[in-house]
Amino acid sequence: MVAVSMADGWARATGNPQCVIVHVDVGTQAIGQAMHNANTGRVPVLIFAGLCPYTEEGFVGSRTEYQHWLQDAPDQKAIVGGYCRFTGDFRTARTVKQTVFRALQIASSDPKGPAYITGAREVLAEKIEQPFTVQKKRHSAIGPAALPQDAVENIVEALVHANNPLIITGYSGRNHACPEQLVKLAEAIPGLCVLDTDCDVPWIPSRNPPREDAKIYYVDVDPLNSSIGFSFFTADGRWKADSYTALTQLTNYLSLTPRLQEILSTETYKRRWEYLQKAYSAKKDALARLATPPSDGALDIHHVGSAIKTAVPEETVFVVEAATCAMDLSDQLQVTMPGSWINSGGAGLGWSGEAALGVKLAHDAAGHNPPSFICQVVGDGCFLFSVPSSVYWIASRYGIPILTVVLNNRGWNAPRRSHELVHPNSLGAAATNRDMHISLDPAPDYGGIAKAVAGSSFGKTGEELFVGRARKADELKSLLEQAVKAVKSGRGALVEVVLNVDEKVNIMGYLTMNTQVAEDNGINCSCGRWPSFGSLNGED
Repeated sequence: MVAVSMADGWARATGNPQCVIVHVDVGTQAIGQAMHNANTGRVPVLIFAGLCPYTEEGFVGSRTEYQHWLQDAPDQKAIVGGYCRFTGDFRTARTVKQTVFRALQIASSDPKGPAYITGAREVLAEKIEQPFTVQKKRHSAIGPAALPQDAVENIVEALVHANNPLIITGYSGRNHACPEQLVKLAEAIPGLCVLDTDCDVPWIPSRNPPREDAKIYYVDVDPLNSSIGFSFFTADGRWKADSYTALTQLTNYLSLTPRLQEILSTETYKRRWEYLQKAYSAKKDALARLATPPSDGALDIHHVGSAIKTAVPEETVFVVEAATCAMDLSDQLQVTMPGSWINSGGAGLGWSGEAALGVKLAHDAAGHNPPSFICQVVGDGCFLFSVPSSVYWIASRYGIPILTVVLNNRGWNAPRRSHELVHPNSLGAAATNRDMHISLDPAPDYGGIAKAVAGSSFGKTGEELFVGRARKADELKSLLEQAVKAVKSGRGALVEVVLNVDEKVNIMGYLTMNTQVAEDNGINCSCGRWPSFGSLNGED
């Protein structure tokens, strides 16, 4: 889990794959959750696993230990094959390089994902009389695909004439040039809103389906979600195309079509733009008010997010695994730099600590000066799902300083929310976390866990990992300032934030209450978070 998630973080930050070596069948089983995340997150990772020797004697590499019989799995690749873009074997030493390059070529072609190769010891010990050379440039990944011209015209026409135009985007931000194109398109079509989901689920049909008369176009490198068993989202058109290439086509066509430019210059669109500017300003003001701590200084996620944003450097890259707090955290961090918000997009919890180390290594390898500042924000449950003993030992051993903020709400609230979505009025809705066996009270000493394994000297600093726990707003401000200073000096840091939450509160009721509070403060919490423009067009 740790090694593959580190490779995952590197690949998300750079787009380039890393290789992880695991031990036969048991090592393959240990990476299962990380392979799920890499698969759903479209992350290129190359895994090499040994196979048990297939001979008992007579060859260099034949079986020499008892486990060579115990670990002889019937079909080792099948353990993770469903999560891979490619699986293969080293069948002879002569084809090792070709197999590796084919695996990397497929893993790095859209939709990207993991590749898994196995090799038995007899093959690895085989002598090669005539080495084989591979020309790397002639085995590159597939280049980006474009939209056909009629699709470009249909999509632009639909966006310009829509009452409520909306773009739902997920993976496009992996290409750091994409946000600029999205901004260009949104500014060119007043009223066009952009919703970032970072996963393959544009909406949930049982909860928030689109209107029956909505016109839907699906543009993606995998518009049929081929890695998902059942995915049946409706669309009026689907095209297999690269997001950046498609967005560039759309903005160019729009800017070069006088008829559409004339429509967009009318009073209707001017009113849309003015309305959006006012709504955006009101939303930022309302979020600032939500971030104000109460008189007793108790901590909630809004103030915590605002405090983190204030404390860390402007160019900070956030690696986030905050589960039920993620949306409120995003509202307060308000990141604007492409590539500065990274989450897994998968369901394998315990990813972020390891991934943050990979992200930090990737940024350091790029030679950034000053070094990039990486901040992991993780829920207490997700922190425990990871392998913190390995994470903080690796961070200390190799001198990889990051800031970790652990959100302690004393329980796994995600399962409670999932339960209440199906059974909102059941006994479980009124039960405590302890009743439901999802309580983390008494809370572990999260800082103590990390500090114990990091040892007496973090890297070569000669100082211990910095740790602290905040229960009040003034404590949080001071601890974050110290933690940031420690990370900049080359030490790692962990700050535990004890959130003021009542575990007996019905989660869905709590969300409804927070929605009302937000709307009272001027934040529109309807689907898409923006108002309808039908009335501005003089239409129903």
